Amino acid sequence: MTHLFDLQEKSDWKHIEKLKEDVRDALLISNGDETLRTLEKLELIDALQRLGIDYLFKNEIERVLDGAFVNKVNSVLDNDLHYKSLYFRLLRQHGYEVSHDFFSVFKDERGNFKDGVYLDVKGMLSLYEASHLGFEGEETMYKAMAFATKNLKLIHDDDDDDGNIEQSLKEEVSHALELPLHWRMSRMDVRWQIDVHNVKYLAKYPSLLELAKLDFNMVQAIHQKELAHMSR
Repeated sequence: MTHLFDLQEKSDWKHIEKLKEDVRDALLISNGDETLRTLEKLELIDALQRLGIDYLFKNEIERVLDGAFVNKVNSVLDNDLHYKSLYFRLLRQHGYEVSHDFFSVFKDERGNFKDGVYLDVKGMLSLYEASHLGFEGEETMYKAMAFATKNLKLIHDDDDDDGNIEQSLKEEVSHALELPLHWRMSRMDVRWQIDVHNVKYLAKYPSLLELAKLDFNMVQAIHQKELAHMSR
């Protein structure tokens, strides 16, 4: 696999530290609407995990998740499926106790997910990923997985491109149906994540994308050296 761009020698380390500081600031900044900031921070943590560089920010991620867990979900975003699914997945993934009743607002009186929920494609994709962190016996999570899988497959199989769904989101749906995030080896998935989300990350977090590329190249270089050593 070709490198995304060439690494320089020691001069790059200082630049890498600057990129890390930029990402760290984005994670820990507290100005503005704290509810919306929490959503942005959770999305940034998700991006760090997808790009395989979350290991560089373990302490900062723990601080953000601790704060999110203590403050719970603000009523402003109580009906935001994407936010609640992302919150549920990340906190469960990191060992926090989040009840599956968290999704009751999206269910009808019979305990099934409401029909209109499927219209939120981004939320459905987040619900699908969250459902794979359900525990045995949690009926809500079984229903969430079945409901999300069914509707995402309909989106995936629909060849009628009406322009209502971004192409990158369609690619995410297809990729997730092949194998959900929770079952993937994140390091093996990094290049795909960089390619698909390049524009989104570049616009919102340019330092994040550049850091991910540098880290990816360094890991590739280490592997190539190890392979060369083993071959000799």
